[in-house]
Amino acid sequence: MSISEREQVEQARSVRPHDLQDLRDGHALLASLVFLAVCVAVGLTGLPSRETQLVLLVPAVAVGLPHGALDGRDGKRLFAPRYGRLWFVPFLGCYAALFTATLLLWWLAPFLALSGFLLISLVHFGQCDRDPASRFPRLSIFAHGGIPIVLPALAFPNEVAQLFAWLVGERDAATILALLTGPVAVTWVAALCVECVQALLEPQGARLGEARRTFSATAALVLLFATVPPLLAFAFYFALFHAPRALLEATEGEAPDPRAAIGRELKAAMPLSIAAMAIGVALFVFQQADDWTPAVLRSVFLLLSALTVPHMWLEYRLNAQRAASLCTSNLVRRQPGN
Repeated sequence: MSISEREQVEQARSVRPHDLQDLRDGHALLASLVFLAVCVAVGLTGLPSRETQLVLLVPAVAVGLPHGALDGRDGKRLFAPRYGRLWFVPFLGCYAALFTATLLLWWLAPFLALSGFLLISLVHFGQCDRDPASRFPRLSIFAHGGIPIVLPALAFPNEVAQLFAWLVGERDAATILALLTGPVAVTWVAALCVECVQALLEPQGARLGEARRTFSATAALVLLFATVPPLLAFAFYFALFHAPRALLEATEGEAPDPRAAIGRELKAAMPLSIAAMAIGVALFVFQQADDWTPAVLRSVFLLLSALTVPHMWLEYRLNAQRAASLCTSNLVRRQPGN
């Protein structure tokens, strides 16, 4: 990113328009209402079959892919200052290496692959969904990230056991499920209780409204994953909550008008999103299974995990770069004469 582009981004971030918060609040309310409607519909009509859930999961993942396809933009910001116009060479090299290594891990050590994927997914979802002003940020990440990861194992253990068995075999699936529903679940429930109590006991002030909004959205998510089968619940969560929320976060400060920034970034993300969907189709074609149901599930899990690992690596590098830049700026300001 050039100096002029960086200045424009920083200037836009300094605006902090109320429109962005309005979009966040409106999105959280709309998603919560949809989740409640889904819970009621499932309660009235009964649990859908796994085939029906997968039919809904695939397009939901496709809808949510663009928020991760912004990695190309972030890769340019990370590597362009050092490599200039050739920034895409180290970016694509690192990205492809992590993507390939993740797929190889699924092939060589599926138990480690699934365990690692669940862990990084919990952290990733928690970082996106947590209360940003929580007094206990790490606990907040664990509490919110465990909703789509730990809660389904508690609410639908037999369903989750079958899904895991399709991915890693029955023996490894039983081990992972025992960990999720045992020590991990106990710790997660405690963390979630602390997070909820903190939100409810928040003193009056500007922070109160933000805490209550986070609590309301969290309650809707808990109800969704506690009453709706795992694949269907994740489909609605990923497409209607996580992806839009992450997109709003990623485009914050990109332009004074957040709607314009979102539209521009979605357009830019389309090529990588289409490429990711093509990779998903290829993974499905090369699956060796007599039944299409486990083949589709494995393809979705492999694609999401192979994309999540480099995505989180890129986020870590960018955050480290921002922290170093902020530290340098503070040191410069403290020097005599500044």
